[in-house]
Amino acid sequence: MIRFMVALLARARREQAEWEALRSKVREALPGLVAVLVCEYGVRRVTLFGSLLRSTPSQRPDIDLLVEGLDASRRAEALGRLFLLAPLPVDLVPREIGRPEIVQRAIEDGEILYAA
Repeated sequence: MIRFMVALLARARREQAEWEALRSKVREALPGLVAVLVCEYGVRRVTLFGSLLRSTPSQRPDIDLLVEGLDASRRAEALGRLFLLAPLPVDLVPREIGRPEIVQRAIEDGEILYAA
């Protein structure tokens, strides 16, 4: 039983270290992603929210960004552009048309990365 507990603890520590490394890699990529959204797509505000702000690992991590000012007709293009740059899948949530509960959670719990 003790060996099982030791192995379980070691696994949890390893997973936490991997999660922190992934979060660090995303943090390094965020300025470039924000620059693309602002410079190429005219976004006025970018807020990071979701699993990357929590210290506990996520089973399916992605980069959740609440954006203001993204023309709806260019959302797919912007996602494709970010896909090429980001270390994880990106989910762009336009504040103007996003689900209200998601938008509210992002506003309350998110981290503003850019605001014009």
